[in-house]
Amino acid sequence: MSENNRKDFWDKAQVAGPFFLGIVGLIFTYILGTEQEKNRQAQQEIQNRVQLAQSERDFKGKMFPLMLDKLQDTNTHVIDRLIFLSFFR
Repeated sequence: MSENNRKDFWDKAQVAGPFFLGIVGLIFTYILGTEQEKNRQAQQEIQNRVQLAQSERDFKGKMFPLMLDKLQDTNTHVIDRLIFLSFFR
């Protein structure tokens, strides 16, 4: 009888092994997918910040020369010059 119990145990282990291996595979796949989604979101946030910085740089590159021209223009009223100068703070 002891030999039959061992055989039954190994027969059950052969059936249960792949089942548990499948469960571990599903858990691993879920965790990997979650981490990949977090990485994708982080990359998107970095890309958005880089684009924002580039937009600000482009805007400043276009606006500051115009403002400097207004400051140097002798026909511009002094109060208007002070207003433009306050933008440089």
